[in-house]
Amino acid sequence: MALVNVKYRVQMMESERGWGQDYWHVDFDTKAEAEKYMADTNAKNTSRFAPDYYVQATSIEMIEV
Repeated sequence: MALVNVKYRVQMMESERGWGQDYWHVDFDTKAEAEKYMADTNAKNTSRFAPDYYVQATSIEMIEV
């Protein structure tokens, strides 16, 4: 079965101490765009320890839409 329309989905996670976690995703047309978004998001996480609030891109997956 051929992939008709492929997107790249970046899985996201937001965490806030005392409030828990929230999960969502962002879709991109190209793998390069998804990788850049993931790298830019995770580049902000520079603390040695988990801060009270942070957002993290956890993975990229290819999906067929």
